[in-house]
Amino acid sequence: MKVFLGGTIGAEYWRKDLIKMLDIEYFNPRVEDWTPECIEEENRQKKYSDVQLFVITPEQSGVYAIAEAVHATMLKRKVVFCILRSHGHESFNEPRWKSMMATAYLLDGEGARFC
Repeated sequence: MKVFLGGTIGAEYWRKDLIKMLDIEYFNPRVEDWTPECIEEENRQKKYSDVQLFVITPEQSGVYAIAEAVHATMLKRKVVFCILRSHGHESFNEPRWKSMMATAYLLDGEGARFC
């Protein structure tokens, strides 16, 4: 069993906390310099992971991780989409929270698991 640890990159400590609890193989896509080679390796790892986990926190500044979750769900991969309403010293404001929840329900309706 292998899990791909996708999601918010800026808040790296959610991964560190999770990795301590894992008893299975995982791939952490976090790198200092995201190069085309890193993207290629990440895509290969997603393809061969049993589960793709996407943890979205209020520190999320871009949309790529969300697009990855949608893409994997549409490909009928096993996806877990997790949104942390508050993380560290930040929280989603109400409009962003509603948008995140709408995305989660959309993914859930297509077969992803939401937490």
